[in-house]
Amino acid sequence: MRRLLLSLLFISTVGCAIVEPVETGKQIAAAEDKAAVICDRKATLTDGRVHIGMSRGEFARLWERPNRFQIDLSTSPFNITEWWLFNMNCEPCGKYSSVHYAFRFENGILTYWSEN
Repeated sequence: MRRLLLSLLFISTVGCAIVEPVETGKQIAAAEDKAAVICDRKATLTDGRVHIGMSRGEFARLWERPNRFQIDLSTSPFNITEWWLFNMNCEPCGKYSSVHYAFRFENGILTYWSEN
C-alpha cells in the first residue's frame, strides 16, 4: 500500500508540466491594433489635434467617450463640468483608478487637459 501511494505521488509530481498558452493570430492582431490605437491617441496630444476649445464630439472622435459612470460630472446654475479620465493605455477609467490623462470639459468645450 505504501509503495502504491509513493508511486502515485511520484507520477503525479513528475508528470506535471507547465504549459504556456499559445497566442492565436487573432489575439496577436488584436494586441497590435490596440497598440496602434494607443500610439495614435498619444500622437493627437503632441500634434495639436487635441486642443483647448474643441467640443466633446470632436474629442470623442479622436479618443473615446467614457461611459456615464466614468465621467466625473458636476453642475452649477451656469456651468456643467465634466472630467474624462483615462489610464496609461488611453482607455477610459474611473476616478479611483490610476489616472494618467485627464480632460476637463466646461459646457461641452475642452478647457483643460493634463498628462500625469
